[in-house]
Amino acid sequence: MVLKLLMAKHGLFGQHSIANSFNSYQPFFILSAGRSGSTLLRTILSRDESIVIPPESDDLIPQWCVYFLKNQNQSWTNLIDGMIQISRANSAMKYWEVDYDKLKKELLNISEQSRSLDQIISVTYRFWRNSKDCKWGDKTPYLLLQTDYLNQVFPKARYVFMIRDGRDVVASRIKAFKRENIEKAANRWINSLKEMERLISRIDQSNYIIIKYEDLVTNPNNTVSNVCEFLNISFTEELLNHDKQLDLGDTIMEHHANSNKAVSVKAIGNYVNTMKKDELLKLNSKISIYLKTYNYL
Repeated sequence: MVLKLLMAKHGLFGQHSIANSFNSYQPFFILSAGRSGSTLLRTILSRDESIVIPPESDDLIPQWCVYFLKNQNQSWTNLIDGMIQISRANSAMKYWEVDYDKLKKELLNISEQSRSLDQIISVTYRFWRNSKDCKWGDKTPYLLLQTDYLNQVFPKARYVFMIRDGRDVVASRIKAFKRENIEKAANRWINSLKEMERLISRIDQSNYIIIKYEDLVTNPNNTVSNVCEFLNISFTEELLNHDKQLDLGDTIMEHHANSNKAVSVKAIGNYVNTMKKDELLKLNSKISIYLKTYNYL
């Protein structure tokens, strides 16, 4: 709704465009409800040094979009200054450990014909791994609730949707986040599925793939191979080598502690051990229709 209002007020075609026709790159977005295994998939794919998936960006892309639409007729220098300020103020960016002076120089040097919001984002994401040619993607659960922005800025983007048994998602969220409860966690899972379905209805079938967390951990070779084929990435078993430890910024956070460990099936059905019978009955009454839809019941 916010995006539609901004577009109606400021338009899509100012001095600098949102999506530049000269920029044909297709980024990819790993989207899921939080605690669905997307950090594990990010870690696996990041073992390919030609792939860059920075730490989670929270609401940074929506913030950039709103600012850009409001200020797209400013000079390029002023526009970049504003984008840098927004980045500095975003709490998630502390895990990126960005040298903002160097990043600013990179953004100011974007050629005039390529100056657009999608190019600002691409340069920033590639800058995290100090590579101008790598394939970049994003793994931020919050963005599944903000797909209008993604679809507007990157109309050719590819999406990897991850689904996990909602009972395990809820149990995991309650364990990981102190302020979470069954009602709140269940609503997050349901809303994420609804947003996934809404986006799927608006994009070409060739631009998305759906994988299950359970398939990723029980059959990692085939599942990761399918994702790589979808993203036009070469699959090697080295991607599944957990001995190759990676520093991915936010993976130091406690709730990402398992991301560098060997792929394991131990977390499947873990809700049985962590939820009381009455809690499980309450949860099932709320999410059973979605569990059945995705063959978890």
